[in-house]
Amino acid sequence: MPLRLGMVPRFTSIGIAGLGLIGGSVAMLLRELYPDVYLVGMDADKEICRLASESGVFNNVISTYTDFPRDLQLVFVCTPIDFIKETVHILDQHLEGCVITDVGSVKSPFVSLSLTRNTFIPGHPMAGKETFGFASADKFMLRGATYILCPVAQDVRYSEFQGFLVEAGFNVLQMDAVQHDAVVAAASHLPYVMSCVAVASAERVHEGLKEPFAKVAAGGFRDTTRVAASAPLWGAAVCMHNRQPILDGLEAATQTLTQIKTWIQENNTAALESFFSQVKHLRDKVVPRV
Repeated sequence: MPLRLGMVPRFTSIGIAGLGLIGGSVAMLLRELYPDVYLVGMDADKEICRLASESGVFNNVISTYTDFPRDLQLVFVCTPIDFIKETVHILDQHLEGCVITDVGSVKSPFVSLSLTRNTFIPGHPMAGKETFGFASADKFMLRGATYILCPVAQDVRYSEFQGFLVEAGFNVLQMDAVQHDAVVAAASHLPYVMSCVAVASAERVHEGLKEPFAKVAAGGFRDTTRVAASAPLWGAAVCMHNRQPILDGLEAATQTLTQIKTWIQENNTAALESFFSQVKHLRDKVVPRV
């Protein structure tokens, strides 16, 4: 369905729990699409609450979960991964008949959450950037993004939420939690770790040459290591909660690095050129040039 501003939403009262980059961006997009929707933002940080209040995006900004109106129809849980379970359970005790969905980049730990008064739908919008916090939120960041859903049960509430996302312009993709975690580990988590490795390795290799290195570390280094600037709390959390897929990826990366090192030591130009050619071809297929 084409994106149309001002259309009537399936949910008319929506809460956002956690007003960081994703939570703020979700709220800004929803406000643009649905000017009349009743939108409540929640964050425990007073400064973030102040920024959110001054943004004009929300009808109300609160600092505790129990201040959410009990008749909210939909709540996005946009807290750090470590707090998703706790937040969902608190909301389940406070709300009634609400669709509660998270936006975390790991799904397996949460698909088994059992709610008594509300419906939980694990989700993950595939968008982000290396800066974080409400000040970095951007309504354009999520527009047209892929939105993965990992439904526990495909009932009426799931269909309603899926339709809501489609009408908001998202490309909804359904997969089970195990598949999600494996794919996202390869597409997002492992690249983050490897980006951090590149920065740390450069620091060790060029110790004592920081000033000249800083002057020559231009576009290539900046682009390759961009995601290393992401929130460290997020990085540590995904490594702990998506442990095995990331370990599998690191093992594959270690084997590849060892092979490259061997080719260099053996002066095997042909093997290196063949490897880099194969990688370029694969990358061009996965990420087409604009």
